[in-house]
Amino acid sequence: MAADSPMTREDLLALTPQVYLRNGYRTPDGVAWPELEGLWPLAAAEQLRAAGVIPSALDRAIGRALPALLKAQASARDGQGALLAVANEPGTPRPIGALFKTLAMAIAATADVAVAAQHLGAILRVLALDEALGKPPGEQKR
Repeated sequence: MAADSPMTREDLLALTPQVYLRNGYRTPDGVAWPELEGLWPLAAAEQLRAAGVIPSALDRAIGRALPALLKAQASARDGQGALLAVANEPGTPRPIGALFKTLAMAIAATADVAVAAQHLGAILRVLALDEALGKPPGEQKR
């Protein structure tokens, strides 16, 4: 894909969290990747939507992990544990569990915990906006 060409649905589906978080949540300079609040939540939301996930299901899963993620001075281990616990709960939809596992594995430092929580919020906002605009789960864009 050329830098000046628009992203297609196929591009968004290919831009998985495993791909965009392969180097973690932070640039080599130690700041959070700016894409965590822009392109990457759009890609993750498109993948969840394609898998039939609705915003309320993601919201419930985030709500179960959020207290530990937002705890003052939550360690990297706390953040990973919170995400993995929800990912492994019997009622968690498989696509959400896979997302939470990937986000957990990318947490390398205490500072990453808050960034992961913010990224989840950004994904939820995009998914909810899609629903508000009438894009049903699994809709194929042409």
